[in-house]
Amino acid sequence: MINESALALGAVLGAGNFADIMMVDRPVGAGLPSALVYKRFRSAPAPAEIAHLGELIRFRKNLRSEEQFELDRLAAWPLEFVIDAAGALSGVLMPCAPKEFMFTNPDRDLLPATVGLLFPKAQRGRKVGAAVPGDGNLVARLMVCAQLAHALDWLHRRQVVFGDLSQANELFTIHGSPRIYLIDTDTVSIPGSRVPQPHTPNYIPPEIASLGDFSTAAADVYKFTCLLVRIVSRPREQLSQRARPEFVDQALDGSGIRLIERGLSARPADRPSMSEFYAYLYNYIASLLAPPVVESIVLNQDYVLTGTEVRVEVVARQASQITVRDPSGVVRARGTGGTLAAVFRADATGRCTVTASNQHGTVEQHSTVLHILPRVKPHRVELLLPPHVGGERLAPVAVLVSEARQPLVRRRDWYERDFRSAPASAVPTRSWPDQRRNRSIRAQ
Repeated sequence: MINESALALGAVLGAGNFADIMMVDRPVGAGLPSALVYKRFRSAPAPAEIAHLGELIRFRKNLRSEEQFELDRLAAWPLEFVIDAAGALSGVLMPCAPKEFMFTNPDRDLLPATVGLLFPKAQRGRKVGAAVPGDGNLVARLMVCAQLAHALDWLHRRQVVFGDLSQANELFTIHGSPRIYLIDTDTVSIPGSRVPQPHTPNYIPPEIASLGDFSTAAADVYKFTCLLVRIVSRPREQLSQRARPEFVDQALDGSGIRLIERGLSARPADRPSMSEFYAYLYNYIASLLAPPVVESIVLNQDYVLTGTEVRVEVVARQASQITVRDPSGVVRARGTGGTLAAVFRADATGRCTVTASNQHGTVEQHSTVLHILPRVKPHRVELLLPPHVGGERLAPVAVLVSEARQPLVRRRDWYERDFRSAPASAVPTRSWPDQRRNRSIRAQ
């Protein structure tokens, strides 16, 4: 415990119904961060609350030094009790949120940058002076969410449940690399010590009706999913409603949407872990920061006659611009990432070319070879038959002969085709004197 008289107290940062938050102007002692705030109680907390705060302080002290450093980096965790001159408990020392998590509003008030400022529309945050990524800056928003997923995963691995996740209890910064900082940690649950935890409307997991005010790691996952949906959703969505997966169908891929669906499941056992969320966000962000990927280029046919209509379908990811050219180099379609189709009339053998680009690079890929076959120009050849067969006069038979001088069908086949409806006596047979007429006809 530290005596209040040993503290060099500075400005009052905030005042609430239960406590005042005051700046501590100089370091207090070994093992504590240099930037501290003093949470001075206005009235004595209940014995259960004091006991729980004591458990939180001991939890941090029992961590290894590197774990203490990480906890202090992630959260404003209770550090030490403060007593007054009479030896009565007067408050608790806590880390001060780093200055990059604060902003100055037009009235020159110093305020915390809560993640609620990230909710659409972003200009709301900018109007009050906060550094907020634009609604279209999906990568920065996802990075903030990934940092929050990492912080919760770090706590969950140590059986710590944060509990009161909402838009007001997490601070963020996009200065340098995006980071997150957890505040209001008085009610977190640790192994062996739990206190009732508040729940913000529209963040309440379905199972809370049976659990009461005590949270679980699965409840943290549900609330995190609600935050993620609200941070990356389309600006026009009514975010006073419960979070729904369709709010993010333009921001996340299929894997992300399925993860959202699991995170919002009414069954706690079906929800993913925070490590699953972090792994997905890390990999998805990496894919957004890479050049585009052309996943497939498919022609509906590879061998066609000149002038035949050909369809090519392209699937690409993370492309801000896609261009499809036919084998002659003519641009046939332009679009953005996703599926793009082009239809053209084939006039040259070659490969279709797909060019995909974004701010991180340009890639070019080619389809399989499209083979163009020339259309043949047939000639008409009349074969004269004997004037009478079976007493009936026959007309000449027309035969189409290819310019390619390829063998044609046997003459008998032509007879059988052309005289199929003729009387049986009219069908030519091998009984003709001139047997040479039954040989194969070739174009000469």
